[in-house]
Formats: sequence, structure tokens, C-alpha cells
Amino acid sequence: MNNDKNVQRLREKYEQLRDHAELTEPAVKLFEEILGELEHTAGQNERLRKVILKQSGSSHRMNSKLRDALME
Repeated sequence: MNNDKNVQRLREKYEQLRDHAELTEPAVKLFEEILGELEHTAGQNERLRKVILKQSGSSHRMNSKLRDALME
């Protein structure tokens, strides 16, 4: 979400730099590789965050169930 906006903002800055400055071919390739890795990592981060939130929510419910069973 916020990471997606940050990655998009960085990509736009790179594209402006690429379009208005003279970058060597190795520099262009390096920027593309770094931005690709950043996008991939941001996606992984978002997926991991969802899994953690899902796990923490289900463990809380499990604890509630255990607590309810112990209270009976």
C-alpha cells in the first residue's frame, strides 16, 4: 500500500532522470535491476504482512477458544 506508492514514486523519479539526463547503459541496467528487486521485495513484504496478520488473528481466536474451554 504505502510501499507501493513509495516504489512507484521512485520509479517515476528514475524515469525522469533517465529521460532528462545522460545515463550510461550500465547505469540504466543497474537502476532497472534495483527497482525490479525493490518491487519484488515490496510485494513479498505485503504478502508476509497479510500472513502474519492472519496468523495473529487466528491464534488470538484459538486462545479465546482455549480460555472459554478452561472456564467451563
